[in-house]
This record gives sequence, C-alpha cells and structure tokens, in this order.
Amino acid sequence: MKSAIKNRTSMIVIGLFSLTIVVQLGVQVVLNLPFIDKVETKYAYENGSRLRDAFVRELELLDIFNGDWAYWDDTVKFVKKPYREYEKSNLQKDTFINARIDVMAFFNNEKQLVWAAVYNNSMGRLVRLTMKSWQIEELFREFPGINAGAEKKGIARWEGLPMLYSVRNITHSDSRKRVYGMLIMGRVLSRKYYAEMQSRMKIDFITVKPDIGAGDILVYPVDGELLICDVGIGGTRDRAEMQLRFSEKREVHIMGIRVIYMIFAINILAAVLIAAFLIIMLNRLVVKPLGTIISFADEIVMSRDLSLRFHYKGTDQVSRVACVFDMLLERVQEQTEDLIAHNVQLSIEAGTDALTGIYNRKSFDLNIRRELNTTARGGHDLSLVMIDIDLFKKYNDRYGHVYGDNCLKEVARAINRCCERPDDIVARYGGEEFAVILPGTNLDGAYVVAGKMVEAVRGIEMEHSDSPYGIVTISAGVASVHSVIDLKPEMFIEQADSKLYEAKKNGRNMVVK
Repeated sequence: MKSAIKNRTSMIVIGLFSLTIVVQLGVQVVLNLPFIDKVETKYAYENGSRLRDAFVRELELLDIFNGDWAYWDDTVKFVKKPYREYEKSNLQKDTFINARIDVMAFFNNEKQLVWAAVYNNSMGRLVRLTMKSWQIEELFREFPGINAGAEKKGIARWEGLPMLYSVRNITHSDSRKRVYGMLIMGRVLSRKYYAEMQSRMKIDFITVKPDIGAGDILVYPVDGELLICDVGIGGTRDRAEMQLRFSEKREVHIMGIRVIYMIFAINILAAVLIAAFLIIMLNRLVVKPLGTIISFADEIVMSRDLSLRFHYKGTDQVSRVACVFDMLLERVQEQTEDLIAHNVQLSIEAGTDALTGIYNRKSFDLNIRRELNTTARGGHDLSLVMIDIDLFKKYNDRYGHVYGDNCLKEVARAINRCCERPDDIVARYGGEEFAVILPGTNLDGAYVVAGKMVEAVRGIEMEHSDSPYGIVTISAGVASVHSVIDLKPEMFIEQADSKLYEAKKNGRNMVVK
C-alpha cells in the first residue's frame, strides 16, 4: 500500500509538469513564432514600399521638370521654328548632367523630329539624333498610347535598358488649350544608377524578369533563413515593366527559435528539479505519515483491540505539503505568464509620418546624424531648413482639427515639391514644424530652395482669417556647415531654429539665413 501511494504520487507530479511543459511549448510555437514572422514580413514589406516609392518619386520629379520645359513659351517658339539661341542657351551638356537626363526629344504635332539628343556618359558629350520616319515610328512604339494632346509617364526600354520617361504637351504657360508638339525626357536606369539607388536606400536589390503587377509588393520565405521581396514598378496591374528583388536574413525568426529552444530546455530542467523535490517531500511528509496511519489501522484490524488509539500527530504535515504543492504550482504558472509577456514585446516601428506621408521625427534624427558624419568625412556642404506654419494654433482654433490636418498635408506636399533632388530629405519635425535636409547644398543654395518653399505655400492660397496675410504662410530658418567635425545634430538644429525664430520675429512669411 505504501509503495502504491508513492508511485501514484510520483505519476501525478510528473504528469502535471509534463502538461505544463507541453502547454508552454505550444504557446511559444502557436502564438509567438507566427507573431515574429509577421513582424519580419512587415519590415520587409516596408522596405519594398520605400524602394517602390523612391522610383515613383524619381519619375514624378522627372515629369515635373519636363512639364516646366514643355509649358515654356520659348519651347513653343523653338518647336514651331528652331532657332540657335534657344539651343545654345538650353540644350547643352550641362542641362543633361544637372537634371540627370539621358534622352531629350522635341516633336511637332505631325510627329516630326525637331531636335533630339542622347547624353553619352562614357564619352562625356551629347550625341545628336537624326531619325528617319520609320525610326520615329519605332521610337513611338516604345511609348504606347502617346499622341499629340496626350501626356504620359512611366518606364520603357531604351537600347535594352529600362528608362524612366515623361511625355508632356508643348503649349503656352498661360493657356494650355492648344498643343504645338510633344517633349520627351528620359532617364536610363543604368548599373551606375542602380548602384546609387542601392547606396541611398541601403537595400541591395537586383532586377528580374517581371511576373507581378505594377505597384505590387510580394514578400515570401525561401527557407528558414531568408525572406524574398519582389517589387513591381511601371507597366500595368497585370504585369510590371520592371521588377526588383532583394532578400533579408530572418535574424529575428532565427533568434526566436533559439529563444524558444532555450526556454523549453530551462523549463524541462526546472520541471525535473521541482518534480524530484516534490516527490521526496511528499514521500517524507505525506506517504510516510499515511503509511504509519495505515499500519496502525492494520494493527487495529488484526488485533481487533478497540482500546488502541492513534497518538500520531502527523495529519497537519499532509495539509502543509498540499499547501506547499499549490504554492509551487502557482509559482510555475506565474513564471509561464511572465515568459509569454516578455516574448510578446517584439515590434518594429515605421519611419514615415502617418498624416503627411513624409519622413517622421525618428527618420529625421537618423538622417541628420548620418549626413553630418558624411560631411565631416567628405568635406561636402550640408544645409538644414527649419520651417514653421505661421499662427497654426489660431488656424486650428478657428477652423478645427480636420482642416488643421488638411493644412499640414498641403504644406507638406508644397515643401516636398520644391525638393527636386532624390537626396533631399523632407520630414515632419513635430506639430506644425518641418525640417528639410539638403546634402551638397551651401547656404546660398539652401536660401533659394527655402524661398521657393515659402512661395509654394503662399501659392496654395489657403484661407487663414487670423493671419495678417489672409492666407496660410510659413517661416523658414536656414543653417549650413562645411567639413565640420564632431558637430552634434542638436547644435546644427539650434542654428537653423534661431534663424527661424528671427524670421517669425521680423513678421513671418519669410526666410532668414
């Protein structure tokens, strides 16, 4: 009887702890591991979205630049009757280099070539194009759907390489009803261009044969250690014109599996030690006292002596063991809950401002620190523009937060349009404040860009009754450094902020450098 009680007690203890270990392992595998995979997939998707948006932004900037030329009255005169002064002043090598354009072609309404050239990077000079009619038709087949009166932008093929292109109607700036021809600008996506994009985006991507639609981002695992992300750019919803692919190591997934194995091993060891301790204690405090009681009971049965009495005072020890056992079980449960709560804390934060769609404060802090380090090493200029919406609190009080949010979006778009280079960084600094990082730009250049931003916001003509100007305006402060070592970001920001304060003090709606 004493041995049977001991075996049953041991089996119960071992069974309880085995169940606990199985439940813990199930929680880790069923809940935590899928959460880790979801976080990694989200991070890869966000990188794919950043890569797609970078190419879209490049195309938008090319289209804006092309529109500025196409809606220029001098361009109308040139396409109607080419003249030397226009070509000498505008259609030179520097224009292609500064605008990062590889192809430019002017056509009249009859699709007759007026002027065309290609910038040869290897030779470092312009190569004029003279096309026959069949060559022009072949060129237009590369840009399907383009005719006089139609405007388009996208990705086409130029001599076997993908090319960002923009087609704009040539017309007068004050009236765009009459079309005089078309202006095509293209930027070839060469290996050098891809290398620059990879360096800027910090993503090592390759191009593959398209098998997804334009704008699609597909993330999938190929094994236990890698995630593949495919990004479709240009083309149609059924088939992209260009497909980019990059891989990311599943470091969080691998680490999560290691943590699960470690926790599982620790729980097994802990369960073995606790179970052995409980079996020994139960044997001493419960099994042995119960065996003694049973022996006395057997003695009474065998002797049939009703005068015998139990003088053993061991019944309290059984209660004490049960209490300790419950406390131990409660402790194991608390440890399990703590482990689950600790593993659920894994998360990754996005770098984009949810309201305006531009970079957020965290991204700004990372980029300003990186650009300052680059300037210190390379001896380049670096400028910072701090911007504040004038009297924004009064605007919010009068028109409400919905209009206030819309105001922030419009101002962010206007500021972003003034940054034509892909390296320029526009971020929401906080509240109604914005910050613009201009790498490779000196103080005078940054002052010009900031002036364009002030003019662009004024051009929105958004009503602001509490402003002395009657519309929404901004004030800007500009600071610039050159080859400064050990300059802290806070000091650089303070320089631009002081200029912003001076602009607001002098009447707002201006730039101070």
